Amino acid sequence: MTAKSSCSFWILGALALVHAAATCRFLPPAEIAASPFLAAKDYAVHTHRVHAYREAFWQSTLPWWTYDPAVCAGKTRHPAQDIGTVPQSIVALAFPRVSAGKVVAWFSWLAILLLPCIFVAAGYALRFEIDEIAWGTVLVLAIFWFATPIVSFLRSGMIAFLLSSFLAVFVLTGYLRFFREPTLGGYAAATLAGSLLFLVHPLGPLIILPSLLFSVVASRLPWRWFIAAAASPLVIAGVNAFWLVPFLYGLQTPPPPWSTEVHLAMPYWVWNSNIRPSDYLAPHLLLAYLMIASASVLAWIGLARQHGWIPAIALGLALLLSLMLTLFGSSWSVTRVLQPIRFVGIACLILALVGGYLIALVQRTVKLPIWLRYGSQCVAVVVLVLAVFLFGPRLRQHPDAPLLINFMQERTDAGERLLVEAEGPNSSITMALPMVVGREVISSAFPDHPDPVQFNPERLFHRDFDSITQDEARASIERFGIDWVFVHSEHWRTFFQRLTKQAGEEVGGYRAFEISRHTSRFLLGSGEVVARIDRIEVFPDGDADPIVLRYRYHPGWTCDGASSIESFAIPEDPSGFLLLRDPGDKVVLRFDPRLARRRAWPVATRP
Repeated sequence: MTAKSSCSFWILGALALVHAAATCRFLPPAEIAASPFLAAKDYAVHTHRVHAYREAFWQSTLPWWTYDPAVCAGKTRHPAQDIGTVPQSIVALAFPRVSAGKVVAWFSWLAILLLPCIFVAAGYALRFEIDEIAWGTVLVLAIFWFATPIVSFLRSGMIAFLLSSFLAVFVLTGYLRFFREPTLGGYAAATLAGSLLFLVHPLGPLIILPSLLFSVVASRLPWRWFIAAAASPLVIAGVNAFWLVPFLYGLQTPPPPWSTEVHLAMPYWVWNSNIRPSDYLAPHLLLAYLMIASASVLAWIGLARQHGWIPAIALGLALLLSLMLTLFGSSWSVTRVLQPIRFVGIACLILALVGGYLIALVQRTVKLPIWLRYGSQCVAVVVLVLAVFLFGPRLRQHPDAPLLINFMQERTDAGERLLVEAEGPNSSITMALPMVVGREVISSAFPDHPDPVQFNPERLFHRDFDSITQDEARASIERFGIDWVFVHSEHWRTFFQRLTKQAGEEVGGYRAFEISRHTSRFLLGSGEVVARIDRIEVFPDGDADPIVLRYRYHPGWTCDGASSIESFAIPEDPSGFLLLRDPGDKVVLRFDPRLARRRAWPVATRP
């Protein structure tokens, strides 16, 4: 090892320490250990999905399909809504004694910690010099911790897609190295990395597909390696068949009556919904575009001369496609549903990779002294350290989550059903409460915005705040067997103070109203109910026939014996409640996803 490479290795080591410190600052391990789950944006809904997957797996049902009686009186999870939590769910199965909240939190922490290592590996796959990789790592860490879109990924919990962005660049560089020097080991490593990329997020490979298609044709591989490369997608799909088949199978499932179609049900998170494509051509931006384009041309010419035109063109194609989708994807109906701002991560990584190469190339071209070349890297590290500790981001968890959890555990009883106002239609923090406090909760229906059984500042069940009356609210609360109501919006506080004739109890920013205690899960009939994911056990009292449970109907339910399941009509939800005929002394209901796919939704009736 030369003195120059040794210095760059020390720089990379220092950057690794800076990134580790920034990761611990953003998400302290002590905070993970003290919190049952990360109460921040999508982290909570991911926690619920991982929990539901593991419970369904132990119930021996298809784990990508779940019916959770504890959420919104019976929330069904569709495979199309869950493609971002596949790796966390697998980790949860490997560690059955670790709670889903801890699995999601530690997975996120480790993924954030290891992301720069994937970037460094991509540089080595392209056979970049060590100083080029070091400068690229400086750039990628600056982007990672201070670029608004990337920080938004971190804070919102989109760790899987951020991880897939790094893996996409690594997979592209791995295949480029295989195309240059085809070997069995190189093919196996690239295909294995591609399988991991598709597992982490199926949209991850989208940006690099044109680059790979161009490279495999332009490289003029021997026939056996060309066929092997062309067969890589089949190998990758086969490795991921355990989740890909249920996903494709579920796309044909009849939608619930309150939805017009089965869809990803995600909000259109775009760069800026008020910006038109023509706005990016404003005169004050043209100079910036010219400077970036000039630097890019110089970098790609140097890259092509040193590493060949094929890698340069492949990286350029991936960069252009990611930038086009990021900036203009929200204007096209076909790409809008993909949340195109996701792809900005790949663009940033390629720019950092090529930018690091350009900086090192310029320093070598002007023949800077060794001490100045590596001294400038040291200065960059010091600046990065100061920036991280002075301005680095932190994960902001919901301040009321611990207070709500403590109040629910101390003041409410197991088996009670709570109505908790979500902070908005896209808020999902309350979805993790049932698994933590052991109570059933009706709150956010995220990401199913049309779902009629939810509570947020705009809606209570199926009615908007402006249209619902106190009598309608009282009837819905009694029908769903609500024992406690928790609200935080001022207008709902006033509404429930009038409804209950109570002032309510302060719980942080929330106010709690006690409605009743230990309401039965039977709307018609009586007895005991033991409900968990994908399974409901019913022990009726007496000879009541039929009986109606305060859980939402789904055509995927089946039961043993002579009992039959029907839908009982209620005004809040066209799906209705579960109606059982000929229940006997005990009825065990099991959720079967295959029935959910074959059966249509019936018209709800009353006995």
